Amino acid sequence: MPPALFLVLLAALTFAGLSVMSRPALALDGGADTALRAARVRNILAATTGGLLLHLSSILESLASTSSLRSGFTAGAAGWVDQGTSFAALGPALSLAALLTLILGLALWFSVLLRTLPARTRQLIPSVPA
Repeated sequence: MPPALFLVLLAALTFAGLSVMSRPALALDGGADTALRAARVRNILAATTGGLLLHLSSILESLASTSSLRSGFTAGAAGWVDQGTSFAALGPALSLAALLTLILGLALWFSVLLRTLPARTRQLIPSVPA
């Protein structure tokens, strides 16, 4: 139940963030304002999608772990009886899908982080005459 509540909270925060973008212009320059709003919307959607992908990754990893459950018991003269899940063959595919969604989710989060960091500007320092 808590993950579902967090997903609802994530959807509400995303909707609130995107609704703020529809307010009147922030700057006098329309082109700069449009570019700023587009960058902010892109960051909001990338962060939300990254969070959803990380959640999906944890679900897929849980399913992969569930698919590998096995147990057994001794059945007397019949020998050892082995039991497993019906979708055990999907375990490696689920693990790979979990890894790929984790990588993609983290890549989206780091792309937002790198886009929001201020860029350094190099300025030439005049040399002091000798």
